[in-house]
Amino acid sequence: GDLIDVTGNEDGIYNLSVYAQDVVSNEITTSTLFILDETNPGLSVHYPVDGSYIDTSSVLFNWTTEDNISESLNCNLTVGSSLTTIGCTNSSSCSYTLGGFSEQFYNFNVTCSDNASNSVLVSSNFTVDSIYPTISFVGSTTQTGNYSADSIFINVSVLEQNQENLTINFYNSNYNIINTSTTSENGLALNITGLSEGTYYFNATVNDSFGHVNNTATREVFIDYTYPQVSLFVNDSNVEYGLEEVSINWTITEDNIKVSLFNVTTASGYIVYNSST
Repeated sequence: GDLIDVTGNEDGIYNLSVYAQDVVSNEITTSTLFILDETNPGLSVHYPVDGSYIDTSSVLFNWTTEDNISESLNCNLTVGSSLTTIGCTNSSSCSYTLGGFSEQFYNFNVTCSDNASNSVLVSSNFTVDSIYPTISFVGSTTQTGNYSADSIFINVSVLEQNQENLTINFYNSNYNIINTSTTSENGLALNITGLSEGTYYFNATVNDSFGHVNNTATREVFIDYTYPQVSLFVNDSNVEYGLEEVSINWTITEDNIKVSLFNVTTASGYIVYNSST
């Protein structure tokens, strides 16, 4: 038979007709259709978006493949060592759901082929992050309470595989932030010194790359490092002349007084008079 070179022809559907006649005028005509297709399909992966974070262990993969001739195409979805073949309609959305993903980074690709074995491949990746970060104060952190010091120590620890930011906020008595510190590390320690007397609050917040947020409780610390001042006044003449009554006055200077005690004792320690407020 004869060979026909179709090089240079455009992609499309062609009709090949052959006519033959012998010397006694016997004749025959036969025809066949053939498709010339040298163009790769197009492919757009819609989901997961490249580099995205996904908040579930079950992932929907979605793409659209377009071909100039084939009405249907075979597409291979490959995630790690897992390969799944899906039949897709030309120029229509094609979807497939895979489950069982743990928290980690994944590469995947989609390869689609038309009926002429022309193919196209698109690679992408995503990260599964479905667990909220954990955050806690380390034991050395200043506890809620009253302190006679001018410093507060804050130490925070985070457990999160895809951490984005850890932030410690430090507030004054009006809940105005007076110090903010942020890190991408899984721990942060602050020693805030030179504080004036008064009430302070602090807490910490962590967020991961997907947007999960977690917080510590807010601790309240009251600082008072000034000792109370006491002024005592006694009528010395009453003592000197042995009178039965003794006049004693006292003044306590303290902004944050909790309790005051007044005792009159003998030289041997015997309590003659006791008063408290």
